[in-house]
Amino acid sequence: MSEESEKIQKDKERIESRTEVVGKQATLGGENIELREFKNLKEKRELKEQVLSLFNNEMIRSIIVPREIDNNIRGNKLDRQYARGRDVNDTMSRADMFAKKDILTLSTFPATLTMAYVNLLTKEGDSVFDAFMGHNSRAEDVLSLGRKYYGYDIHSFPVEFTKKAIERFPQEDWELNYGSSEKVKYEDESMDFSLTCPPYFDVEPYNKIYGEEKQDDLSSKDDTDFIFSYYQCIKETYRVLKKGSYFVIIVGDTHKGEKYRSLMLETIKICSILGFQLHDINIYNRKSNIGGDMNYKNFILKSKRFPTIHEFILIFKK
Repeated sequence: MSEESEKIQKDKERIESRTEVVGKQATLGGENIELREFKNLKEKRELKEQVLSLFNNEMIRSIIVPREIDNNIRGNKLDRQYARGRDVNDTMSRADMFAKKDILTLSTFPATLTMAYVNLLTKEGDSVFDAFMGHNSRAEDVLSLGRKYYGYDIHSFPVEFTKKAIERFPQEDWELNYGSSEKVKYEDESMDFSLTCPPYFDVEPYNKIYGEEKQDDLSSKDDTDFIFSYYQCIKETYRVLKKGSYFVIIVGDTHKGEKYRSLMLETIKICSILGFQLHDINIYNRKSNIGGDMNYKNFILKSKRFPTIHEFILIFKK
């Protein structure tokens, strides 16, 4: 066998070892030739279809998702808008700890995150617990995905706002609790999953925003009291979760004067003490700084820091 023939034979053997026959096709000359494709290609396609079906035909390779493709289509939400030239009767005034402008809205939780982690880590009919409910931050999305929702909040506005958003869903699939999640009424290991987002220290002081004086308001506490109450809330979350279930919490780090305050590190520390295992850490790109609009150049020059435009997504397993 010539050197060229030997090379052709080796190439043929290599191709045959990596592919499989999936059919035959007649050529114009009447010859039937084999149709080949790489082995496991069908299996790979099926796996891809399974992933796509989880996320509404979106291929989520990473959870770092820009805000403009967030697809937040909740029926009841607060829109981000400025005071100048706008009707403000139906908005909540926000106290912005960073900006010099007042923004007439509260921060919005990305619907993409709810969709991604609820679909990935739960199944239809599962019970989802939320220790820091907020103004329809996750409730409508969770229920739209065929899960049950149980949330806590100490302020009346988020409870009433969320209730209006989810009234169309069966009453037996949700329950909104008006009170602190430092002590919740649910049985041990009664919940299948938890997804939440706590106050970021005092970035949004909710007592001031809502015009209510609640002693249990985390955002109105000093650092020491905040961490103690925060610990109690996560402790209750751990208690009500079933063994083997997941806990996803979205947190952001903040600055106060010269002090950098890492809620991410504090959360990992608390969860580790309680018995959670750290499963993963992802990052979400908000594309704007936590705390509202501000003079970026002035912030960089004065504080010698770049503005925070991301949040940490901490995934724990019980």
